Amino acid sequence: MTEPSVAELLRQVVAALPAGEVRTGQVEMAEVVAKALGSGGHVAVTAGTGTGKSLAYLVPAVRFPQARRGRDGDQGLCRTNSRTMISRSWLAALVAP
Repeated sequence: MTEPSVAELLRQVVAALPAGEVRTGQVEMAEVVAKALGSGGHVAVTAGTGTGKSLAYLVPAVRFPQARRGRDGDQGLCRTNSRTMISRSWLAALVAP
């Protein structure tokens, strides 16, 4: 069985949110982040308010260690100083231990 693409996973997550809407820039960013994670590279992205940046980096970050099953030491870390982001209930549920 093939694993779903990052774009498909993003669509599923967004569809589960109230008033969820997948944005083209959001999908593009998620794919770029996934590529950087897969190659061991880095990426810096800027995007305007309402682009969907949070999910565009969180979905690939959550998927990355799962896609590399059996390889020791693979982890993901997402950090924010934004109180707004920290207080969002969907984010808290996603990153809860």
